[in-house]
Amino acid sequence: FDKRSKYFLSYNRIPKSHRTALVLSLFKNNLLSKGLVSYPQMGMTGYDVVHNPDDWLKRNHFQDVIHDGGILDEYEKYSDKLNKKLPLLLDKQDMSVCWSVTHTTFNHYFDTYFSIVTESIFREAPQDDMELFISEKTWKPIMNYHPFIIMASPFTLKKIRSYGFKTFHPFIDESYDSIEDDLERMKAIFTELDKFKEKTVDELREWYKDILPILEYNQNHFFDFGKKEPRQITFFKEWI
Repeated sequence: FDKRSKYFLSYNRIPKSHRTALVLSLFKNNLLSKGLVSYPQMGMTGYDVVHNPDDWLKRNHFQDVIHDGGILDEYEKYSDKLNKKLPLLLDKQDMSVCWSVTHTTFNHYFDTYFSIVTESIFREAPQDDMELFISEKTWKPIMNYHPFIIMASPFTLKKIRSYGFKTFHPFIDESYDSIEDDLERMKAIFTELDKFKEKTVDELREWYKDILPILEYNQNHFFDFGKKEPRQITFFKEWI
């Protein structure tokens, strides 16, 4: 297959705290330009974490997931510069409308090598708690031949594997999935993402080719899941 123009894809329509921290981290670490990333300006979605424009991308926007004052100070240094680049638009101009379940822009997956999935919830919760929530955000890369790193509640990858899907160890260090502390899990995810900064497109292309058997298995398993396990068909009704 042809070389792809960008390294990764990350949709972030609703400006939740963990998504804000991610986009600031990508910008801080010179990774934002290597990906296809969406993120709104204040007021675009009808769901703003903060209500004061001066707080947009500042510590009040993401301090519920980052509790370390030093890290908050460091990230705030990049807030004003990133704000000038907003909005980051990909598949839609109107971010107040959610097309997430019904609409897929396939070329975004064809133009990138992996997804950074920012799930709806990023909070420590018991493994049997409903806050361990898996939405269409996770199933889309599975359907579109994309490996992924997921920002979600701890043990989300474990739950995905329990449904018969494969994840991407050792190609991706997935030890972050078992870290229950939110800040430590986030730091582990950002450390893993930072490894891609020095990779060339050729190296990433070879990395992706090595993962293809997992991607093919996952896509087939997704579409065969209801046929093989009809008693679990409600799984898709509940989560998609």
